[in-house]
Amino acid sequence: MTFTSAPFLVFFSLAVFAYWAIPRRLRAVFLLSVSYGFYASFHPVFLPLIVFSTVAAWGAGLWIGGRGERRAKKARLAAGIAVALVPLLFFKYFNFVNDSLRALAGRPSGSWTVPHMDMLLPVGISFYTFRIVSYLVDVYREACAPEKRMHTLALHVAFFPQLIAGPIERAPNLLPQLSEGKGFDYDFAIGGMRLMLWGGFKKLVIADRCAILVNQVYDNPASYAGYPLALAAYLFAFQIYCDFSGYTDMARGMARILGLRSMENFRRPYFSRSLGEFWRRWHISLSSWFRDYLYIPMGGSRVSASRHYANLLVVFMVSGLWHGAGWTFVAWGAFHGACLAASSLFSPLGKKVSRTLGIDGVPAVKNAVGAVVTFHLVLAGWVLFRVRDIRDAWYVFVNMFGAAKLPVTEVPLGLPPYQIAVAAVAIAVMMMVEALQERGVAWDLWRRRPLAVRWTVYAALVFACINLQAPVKSAFIYMQF
Repeated sequence: MTFTSAPFLVFFSLAVFAYWAIPRRLRAVFLLSVSYGFYASFHPVFLPLIVFSTVAAWGAGLWIGGRGERRAKKARLAAGIAVALVPLLFFKYFNFVNDSLRALAGRPSGSWTVPHMDMLLPVGISFYTFRIVSYLVDVYREACAPEKRMHTLALHVAFFPQLIAGPIERAPNLLPQLSEGKGFDYDFAIGGMRLMLWGGFKKLVIADRCAILVNQVYDNPASYAGYPLALAAYLFAFQIYCDFSGYTDMARGMARILGLRSMENFRRPYFSRSLGEFWRRWHISLSSWFRDYLYIPMGGSRVSASRHYANLLVVFMVSGLWHGAGWTFVAWGAFHGACLAASSLFSPLGKKVSRTLGIDGVPAVKNAVGAVVTFHLVLAGWVLFRVRDIRDAWYVFVNMFGAAKLPVTEVPLGLPPYQIAVAAVAIAVMMMVEALQERGVAWDLWRRRPLAVRWTVYAALVFACINLQAPVKSAFIYMQF
């Protein structure tokens, strides 16, 4: 039951009506039951797992927040984090480690007796595990008090708009809102509906349409050369952005309709002028999580240069592993870590080149060059993120700008030209809106439009989501993480 399905829209509509209709004191418990029902709609067998993780986190939070010396509390924190991480490590990484050791030993059978285990990955386990870990650390740091009501913490962990693919909400932000129980705010709810509609447009019209061509090419990249590989790489950059940010927009919109404010998770990342800026704009809840709970405790940038570069590599490789148990994800993380380290190391040289070329004193040109270079570095990373293995990545990089194997009219791309044109127009519309947002004028322009114009735009977006959605729907990419 995904956000863009008709059953979910009915489910959400009924949940919203009931939520605002029942007494305020019952709303948190009701929302928790709705969240567990939503989670059980995927794989009910994993519902006890999230309940166990929540109960363990609740007990650990009270234990960490109780009386005791700092050293004792640190030991309690370590124990609580270990319990929280065990399910994630087992379900997501057991086979990866086991299969890697088997390959390293060079024995697919025989003396290697540990079998590969066929098991499903619990939906959303990476997201709710990190939410639990940050809660325990925040209690230890006294950034928030331990939550005494178990059902409130359970709702923080399992809040259904954020459960499957984030944002990874922090306890100091969400827990007080769950306890306050604000009344219905019409304008706030309308803003939520606007976010849901915009997110649906990005997912249904852009991401799902791009996915058809991207899947066609990346399922067998060796059958292609030249522009099909390049086109698939560019479209995947927009697929993953529109897919994930579309989910986030819808999740934040649902939270608003329920009277809750969620953290921003994307801030127009493809307008970034450096990789560092990109990671301050992309998947902000995860980037800031790694910054606050791993990078800074490791010393961050307040160490020697070599240690700083090592910290960057470790953090981004761990981030890659968080996304998926595969060496392509590790390579993707290492690529970004290495690029950030190189940009820091060669920053003086870059400034010198800018001055030599005469663009240092022309901000518009400098920003445009930085945005183009950053986007293409990110795009190269997305190739590593999307391919099945490192050999496919190497093939794509080597053959992306070579000659095509077949004439243009004979290349099987999975999408006819008019569908590619629809995707291109939709991407252009989205980027124009984001350009206005980047300039800080979008909201003022929108508010000054007559009501009839605004409702016409809403109607056009609804029409596009219904009648211009992709021929084939695809699951949200980050559901698999």
